[in-house]
Amino acid sequence: TTRLTFLLDLLLPMQVPVMLVGAAGTAKTTVLADKLRNLPDNMLSYTINFNSFSDASSLQAILEQPLEKKSGMTFGPPGQKRLVYFVDDFNMPTPDKYGTQSSSALLRQQVDYGGFYDLKKLSMKQLVQIQYLGAMNPTAGSFYVIDRLQRHFATFACLFPEQEVLASIYGSIIAGHLGTFLPEVSALAEVVTNATVALHNEVT
Repeated sequence: TTRLTFLLDLLLPMQVPVMLVGAAGTAKTTVLADKLRNLPDNMLSYTINFNSFSDASSLQAILEQPLEKKSGMTFGPPGQKRLVYFVDDFNMPTPDKYGTQSSSALLRQQVDYGGFYDLKKLSMKQLVQIQYLGAMNPTAGSFYVIDRLQRHFATFACLFPEQEVLASIYGSIIAGHLGTFLPEVSALAEVVTNATVALHNEVT
């Protein structure tokens, strides 16, 4: 968590898109959400949760929600602020019969060309003062994101915590919870924690 936060602190001000990749329970979303809660005053955040039904048309409407018109066909966040879109479950949209995820293709167009087309006027909308963060679980949804989009991101793996770390974290939680009961019950905290971690390892 400390390493990833350090890297985010370096890359976000440089406007480098960052993606965290890891299995469920590796705190990808937690790390990014914590970072977004502590953004400087000149930055805003907007969270987008992808699912298997996400497509380009619905995503375009979501991307435009926090923006205001600047001039002509240029749009951006209010005032002089910078907007960070956090796209969670980046690889969840179901690919079409050609293997394309239209939502990812729309994001790729925006990153490559600075905008996307107005669906009524058919003219290019330019988006300014925005950047992206992403998180994905490669064991769920599609196993990859189109490489023409992925290449823009600094991608980091999130590793699952070691058993000792898990026992320490969850042991503290359950010890605090059982502390209100009789001593013979609260004494079971360590046993319950170790048994749960061992069971989790067997299941995974």
